[in-house]
Amino acid sequence: MRPGLTPRDRSLAMMIALAALGQSNFLPVYLGRAIEHRLTQEEFGGAPAHVAFYAGWGAAIQAAITAKALFT
Repeated sequence: MRPGLTPRDRSLAMMIALAALGQSNFLPVYLGRAIEHRLTQEEFGGAPAHVAFYAGWGAAIQAAITAKALFT
């Protein structure tokens, strides 16, 4: 394990990277792990909006739809 980031922070970074790359199909696997690392729905909720400005609204919307389904 690399020092510097907590498992929760690494999970958030991975979720953001997957959303930015348009790889929402991998979000369920990593979101489950992120929740185990105590990432909250509110913490992830802001990520797609932030991603939208850099990676496009399509990727952000797909990530938000996928995450919403997983959190409910």
